[in-house]
Amino acid sequence: MSLVEGLRLLEEIGLTDVLLPFILVFTITFAILEKANIFGENKKNINIVVSLVMGLLFVIPHVTGSYKGVDPVNLIKGALPAIAVITIAIIMVILLTGAFGAKGDFLAENYKTWIAVVALFIVAVIFASAAGWLGRLPWWLDFLRDSATQAAIILILFTGVLIYFIQK
Repeated sequence: MSLVEGLRLLEEIGLTDVLLPFILVFTITFAILEKANIFGENKKNINIVVSLVMGLLFVIPHVTGSYKGVDPVNLIKGALPAIAVITIAIIMVILLTGAFGAKGDFLAENYKTWIAVVALFIVAVIFASAAGWLGRLPWWLDFLRDSATQAAIILILFTGVLIYFIQK
């Protein structure tokens, strides 16, 4: 059996429809509960149970087809590839920045805030687009729906920011 056949088998048994979304929701919920200490200090067992329930409540309606409207599992499956491309682009810019000798603290705190706000906006647009909430773009902006174009634009913007900080 080749790797491709193995991945196809995993897809057939529900890797991307059940297991990966469950793990994602469980992990994020557990991390938030552990950090927030909502149930008190050292209540890992309660946090695990609540995270397990949240993960199952997220995945089971997708499997049974009982979601009305937008299915969150399909929303995540549609949005995460574009977010992964943007994340890889950001990591490449950081690697290039380090290769040109910039220190780890080359961004002032106010620039970090603006970058975080822009990144949050981009992620929100990606999820809204995956959910179909944005509707139809004007014909002259239709090229923005392509994930490769989105990644190229982000890479160009981050390269511009990189050049600005290197020149400064």
